[in-house]
This record gives sequence, C-alpha cells and structure tokens, in this order.
Amino acid sequence: MRRSDDNAEVLQKRLQTYHTQTTPVIEYYKRRGIWSKVNAELPADVVWYQLLGIFSRTGHLPQAEIPTSFSVKAPKKAEA
Repeated sequence: MRRSDDNAEVLQKRLQTYHTQTTPVIEYYKRRGIWSKVNAELPADVVWYQLLGIFSRTGHLPQAEIPTSFSVKAPKKAEA
C-alpha cells in the first residue's frame, strides 16, 4: 500500500525538513559536550553496548536489567 503523497518530490521535502529541524538540535547538544553518535544500522546488541558505553561515560547507566543476549525475530511472511 502506498500513500497518496509517496513520491520523490515529497520525500525530498521531508528529508530537507528533517535536516533543517534536526541539525540545530544536534549542534546544541554538541556545543554542550553531551551529544554522541550511535550507528543504529548495526545489530541490536552492538547498538545496545554502544549506548551502555555512552551512559557509563556520563554516569547515567539504566536501572533496568541489562540483557546478556538478544533475540531478533524475523518478520512473519505475508500469506499469498
């Protein structure tokens, strides 16, 4: 299913709006030394440990139980 506004022109405008609104926020936190980049394209366990490293450097470790392994389930296939 496609949205009625799902086209290249609208996508370019959405991306431009995203960058226009996000860049100042990133710069704000960078100037304060509290911004960290996380590559969320990596496997979930790698991202989690990147986040733990960031939190431990800032002294803000999560209080929740830390998982020792991850189980990523594949999405269910659509029936034909």
